[in-house]
Amino acid sequence: MKKTISILFLSLPYALQAQFVVGTQGMTIKAYATVSIDSLILSPSSDITLSNNQLTRSSTNLPIGSGNSINRVYTFTSPITYSGNMGFRYSDAELAGNTESNLEIAYAAATTGSVWITTTGSMLNTTGNTILQNFNNTTVARITARSYNPLSVSLLGFVAEKVEPQLASLLSWEVANEKNLNSYEIERSADGKSFENIGSVKAIGAAHYQYKDSQPLRGTNYYRLQILNGDGSHEYSVIRMLHFDKMEAITSVFPNPIQEETVTVHTTDEHVIGSKGYVTDVAGKLITTFVIKGMNTVILTTGWAPGMYFIRIEKGVTFKVQKR
Repeated sequence: MKKTISILFLSLPYALQAQFVVGTQGMTIKAYATVSIDSLILSPSSDITLSNNQLTRSSTNLPIGSGNSINRVYTFTSPITYSGNMGFRYSDAELAGNTESNLEIAYAAATTGSVWITTTGSMLNTTGNTILQNFNNTTVARITARSYNPLSVSLLGFVAEKVEPQLASLLSWEVANEKNLNSYEIERSADGKSFENIGSVKAIGAAHYQYKDSQPLRGTNYYRLQILNGDGSHEYSVIRMLHFDKMEAITSVFPNPIQEETVTVHTTDEHVIGSKGYVTDVAGKLITTFVIKGMNTVILTTGWAPGMYFIRIEKGVTFKVQKR
């Protein structure tokens, strides 16, 4: 069963006008007001206007991770960007096999698809059958709840620092009690809102992990970890921030030592692009030549015997690398 409410044309009693402003452009909920629309509770931390939007409540649960939601799912026809508390009232009959004491808010940024984010630390009142979550500038299209035992790992610390010198971002994190974990996905954003995946570190039961972003953005870089569990669910770490005022030109090679069949010359120096390069062994024997054609130039190392080599680029840049 679905129930739809037109937010644009919602009729409100006079007593609520201090909390709402309703006009031709839609309905504005004032900051720190607490309102309820079909048992969906909204208490924004800043004014929010809802226009040309509809709120649908479904009593059919949806699959999330290895389980399912309760039988109460709200959907906005147009996703909203929201800061403040959001949640709802539910009934015991809607739990759909979920453990009430472990309920957490789950939300999706799109109106369709299976990508759901299960939050942690939701404010749960099992006596009053209410659950709330604090959001910070978050895109929400659907919202529900599910029982969830969060964190397949204890994240003891997550730090970001500048290295080489202040030309790269080194991300480090300490963990404990790692279990049923697939990987740590590294995500980066320029605005703290829209994140993209820039790398992955496999979970191997270690206590300490690192990842280096050798090509940070000019300006502010926001970093977070997406902790990917074995059942397909995930959690997020806190967000760390680094700012790069000036990105100096740099040329480097990676990986070093070389353990696979390629080595990459990376450069942000436009003057190097188009230059010819040479690879020689320690005796000075020419192994191969190449041309720097862009930011990343890949050199095949197939057939190289284990040992030390020199990668020299015209204009005097030379790197010493080891092939294992």
